[in-house]
Amino acid sequence: MTRSNLARSYAAAGEVGRAVLLCEQVLADSERLLGAEHPSTLIARNNLAGAYQQAGETRRAIPLVERAVADSERLLGADHPDTLSFGNNLAGAYAEAGHVRRSHPAI
Repeated sequence: MTRSNLARSYAAAGEVGRAVLLCEQVLADSERLLGAEHPSTLIARNNLAGAYQQAGETRRAIPLVERAVADSERLLGADHPDTLSFGNNLAGAYAEAGHVRRSHPAI
């Protein structure tokens, strides 16, 4: 948790590269220590996707947040706050990548 907060601070200070590296480390450690399907790992995956987006690497972010959404729906349920938050982040990533129809199902 503390390293995730530090990564957010790096990103807010404009040090996105440092934020990405730290988020990558947090995700790797979370997967190793907690497992790929632990709720904290899902959050770490989502956070890395956000860091990639801030670094202008939306195409790298999308698969991560797609996986976070799918795993969260399966493990926590479609109405869980994390699932809803991840879904919102995915819609933003799709929109940023120009996939407007994917981000707005009504279109």
